[in-house]
Amino acid sequence: MDLNEIIAALLELPNLIYATEQASNDIRHTLKQAKADLEERQNTIALSRDAKTWGSNEAERSLNKAQAFANDALCRRLNGSIVSLENELMENDALLTKHKNLFYAYRSVAELETATLLANRSVGSAANGVVIAENLGL
Repeated sequence: MDLNEIIAALLELPNLIYATEQASNDIRHTLKQAKADLEERQNTIALSRDAKTWGSNEAERSLNKAQAFANDALCRRLNGSIVSLENELMENDALLTKHKNLFYAYRSVAELETATLLANRSVGSAANGVVIAENLGL
């Protein structure tokens, strides 16, 4: 990869980083909404039955509620959506990290290449100065 390709990548990566960050934010928003929808559905189920239905002690109530939530089709779909969104968010965050790391790596390479080019020009200029001085008999 030459310096021009690195510069082109450096110009493109900020847009990719921004788009990936926006996608992560959208996923986070959707995930938050799905969790709120699930909580609302679970509350609706919990309130739809009286205390006797759920059981007399905390352990029995928790077990009966968990079973009722598992048997509810909407709760299952929402749970599935939440798991999918969490996985998608992790993948997107990994992609974001990759884009940022590439940007930093390319920037470092570009800085090094630029410094090398400038150093070579300085050496070339100094060598030309010596040749000119010799030709002038200095």
